[in-house]
Amino acid sequence: MPQSLSLRNQTHKRTRPRARPALKSLLQSALRGKFPSDTVDISDGFDGNIHVLVVSRVFDKMSERSRRAYLWNVIESTDMTDAELELITVLLAISPRELK
Repeated sequence: MPQSLSLRNQTHKRTRPRARPALKSLLQSALRGKFPSDTVDISDGFDGNIHVLVVSRVFDKMSERSRRAYLWNVIESTDMTDAELELITVLLAISPRELK
């Protein structure tokens, strides 16, 4: 998780934690906004964590670092708290050409 998230989330304080299905729905909506026709998978990880996978041509010529930054920027656009963001333990951005 980028260090900038701590500063961003100081203005997005929630008093009650969200349930995992609500967090996954929030992530799905945010990612579908940027990747409407691509593969977006939000799944349960180990011990209540969340795994995110996006397969898109957007990533064709991007470095791995740029891909992750791009996804974090989308995720940062939500009002998730630091504690909620820390539940994202796998974040994969894959180009379809990598799957061939």
